[in-house]
Amino acid sequence: MSFARTGYQPFLRIRDRHLLSQRRIQTELENKKLIVVGGGDSALFTALDMAEICHDIKVLVRGAKLKARPDVVARAEAHPHITIMLNTNLRALKGSENLKSVIVSGLDGEKELPCQKLVVKLGYVPNTDAFSDQLKSDERGHILVDQNFSTSIDGVFAGGDIVQPGYDRIAFATGSGMMAAKSIRQAIGHNV
Repeated sequence: MSFARTGYQPFLRIRDRHLLSQRRIQTELENKKLIVVGGGDSALFTALDMAEICHDIKVLVRGAKLKARPDVVARAEAHPHITIMLNTNLRALKGSENLKSVIVSGLDGEKELPCQKLVVKLGYVPNTDAFSDQLKSDERGHILVDQNFSTSIDGVFAGGDIVQPGYDRIAFATGSGMMAAKSIRQAIGHNV
């Protein structure tokens, strides 16, 4: 029997003092022009949270529509401090010591947007590389499991946000981890 804890990692790895990805530092964002890159729940929640202290927030979305929940989309679209820019790609950052602006491209061509901070919310990929040659997984790397969280190898279980079917949410990860642990206990003969 085995059970490994791997978790998720950011989809985009960037090391730069101008970028904030997971941690929001309100003092650094207050009264700044903010760009949020992403179209999911996390991107819009970040924009909504920051809209109280940032009065000029632009959300850049690569695709033609947002992937966030409809209620979150409605709140963001209605907020006077948030502008959602669909079909828009981030091309470059400008500024030497501090971020001054970003270059974006969209259906209407390329343009420069002034900003002092950039928050990247492009999603996550599962940390499953160690199992890629051993366990069956989907195209994104999520390990395929059945209803008991058994994998493609007998006696190996997986749970959390690395499994498919699943949801990339803490509550699901915790619950499925507990269910996988229950399946392991049953497999080794302990009644739960």
